[in-house]
Amino acid sequence: MGESCTDTLQVRERRWVKSFVVLFVVVGLIAVAAPSDATQAASQSTILGTTGDGPSGIVIDTAGNIYTANGGSDNVSKITPDGVSTILGTTGRRPSGIVIDAVGNVYTANVGSNNVSKITPDGVSTILGTTGIQPDGLVVDAAGNLYTANYQSDNVSKITPDGVSTILGTTGKAPRGIAIDAAGNIYTTNRVPGNVSKITPAGVSTIFRTTGNAIYGIAVDAAGNIYHTNIGSDNVSKITPAGVSTILGTTGRTPFGIAIDAVGNIYTANVASNNVSKITPDGVSTILGTTGKWPGGIVIDATGSIYTTNHNSDNVSKITPTPSTKKPGAKKTTISCKKGKVVKKVTAIKPMCPKGYKKA
Repeated sequence: MGESCTDTLQVRERRWVKSFVVLFVVVGLIAVAAPSDATQAASQSTILGTTGDGPSGIVIDTAGNIYTANGGSDNVSKITPDGVSTILGTTGRRPSGIVIDAVGNVYTANVGSNNVSKITPDGVSTILGTTGIQPDGLVVDAAGNLYTANYQSDNVSKITPDGVSTILGTTGKAPRGIAIDAAGNIYTTNRVPGNVSKITPAGVSTIFRTTGNAIYGIAVDAAGNIYHTNIGSDNVSKITPAGVSTILGTTGRTPFGIAIDAVGNIYTANVASNNVSKITPDGVSTILGTTGKWPGGIVIDATGSIYTTNHNSDNVSKITPTPSTKKPGAKKTTISCKKGKVVKKVTAIKPMCPKGYKKA
């Protein structure tokens, strides 16, 4: 987030101290006006279930269960696909980022206690390891190592599955969003002066310059392109592996969390307009559907449904894209028509040979 934020935006940020980051991991996973109602895509929005107080981060398991980090009640909620809500377990203070590993353990980055909690599938809670100061975003790699973006110490912590904590590398100032690519490189969005850090598995740190104003959530696609939300300019930036930054498309107001689907569509949770934006790979922006109050975290399931944590209404929204009801057009066919030695091809829905020609 850059220093050029408006007073209104700074007030919003002080009210919302958590990050809403959705991870895209390839493992065995100038202010601009928001799009108008005329650009709203066909979808169905419902409230899937309730959560603890002040949900922020969100993650989904292979069975379709949703988990939320509840910063106001220091616990994690679990919501089944049919909407049954329970408290899975407790956490450290003010959990924000949340991830799940291959065997179903849930982890949270605890902003208020500078550590990471682990909750087993049967609800046993422990502190896995310590972090830098104010860990916000959280990701996990294929080996089960956890990484946190530490907002007040300008670095990234790495915690192994057995709880050994180290500082992986430094970042720009005030990192919040965090993502990981298929090669194990870590990326963070840095509030000041508004850039993206890359840290290799060996701990080598570099800075990517970027566009947009007040950067926040971050995700990486399978090709290594970086995407981040800009809460000060209501859009999404794309940074190529070569470091070229452009504005991909516009969003609703104050986009926080970001997610990518299997075909490269981008989705953002828009806090100030209570909706979700969809941006196609070629930059076409639409409002996919509405949410509860102050959506921040966002995640996609295997069927393409979108889920958001709603911080001010303590629940999770589900947005299901509506399949197109447009009937496919009639298929054209081609026939050959012959008149003496002359042969013509005729293509039409109901092709007919010209006068004097016969079907060959």
